[in-house]
Amino acid sequence: MMRGWPGGAASGLSAWACGAAGAHLNGIEGVEGSNPSRSTKHRTHRRDRRVGARYAREARMTPLSGWYRDFVAAVVAHLPSEIDEAAAKRWTDDPAGLDALLGGLVVSGEVGGTLEHDKTKDGWVLVEDAAEPLTVSGDTIEVTPFKAEGEEDLFGEEVVERVLALEGMLGQRHAEYLMAHPGEIPEELQRYSLIFPGTIWRSPEGNHQVPCVNWRQGAWELTFGIVEGGFDANDRLVRLRA
Repeated sequence: MMRGWPGGAASGLSAWACGAAGAHLNGIEGVEGSNPSRSTKHRTHRRDRRVGARYAREARMTPLSGWYRDFVAAVVAHLPSEIDEAAAKRWTDDPAGLDALLGGLVVSGEVGGTLEHDKTKDGWVLVEDAAEPLTVSGDTIEVTPFKAEGEEDLFGEEVVERVLALEGMLGQRHAEYLMAHPGEIPEELQRYSLIFPGTIWRSPEGNHQVPCVNWRQGAWELTFGIVEGGFDANDRLVRLRA
């Protein structure tokens, strides 16, 4: 859920949206069930026009993408006219609630199209790389142990074959996105070493390596672990939540 407004134009968006909202309110003849006087309606409309014009002028000072202006205009145009002042005030007095309400408009974070830690520069070969899903967030991931409780440890080619056969695992692109948005990683996962076997590298020495994310000294750190060395009890494979 990207928070914030695209292009960092929060103030510009707010101003422009308020201007659009003022224009939208001009078309409302009154809340259903109410019977305001004509003079009250006219005063309200004049006030809305003044507010809308003022915010529209301010919005022009902060340019926004055309598609985004169209999107906000469509959202404002579909606001229900039955919203009364009390209902509106409840939302404006509760920014956290409003943020949660609008959070549904934000798609989970998109993963990058390229690998930030491109190990081909070190002579590594990319064996596998999970590009999907295209979006990921702390709410859409889950972790699972590599082996069942009581199962014997695996090493060498046996563990490599098993890792290569895994399905639905997240990879380095997803790990890098979560590293860039550490607040998305649930706090309870700090006690684990998070393994992203959707991406598998082969180093010049012939070892297969996978991205690992660990909590160290108050921050998340991305490293690479040798698959042939097996997995510890503290390791957790990261996949998309079922």
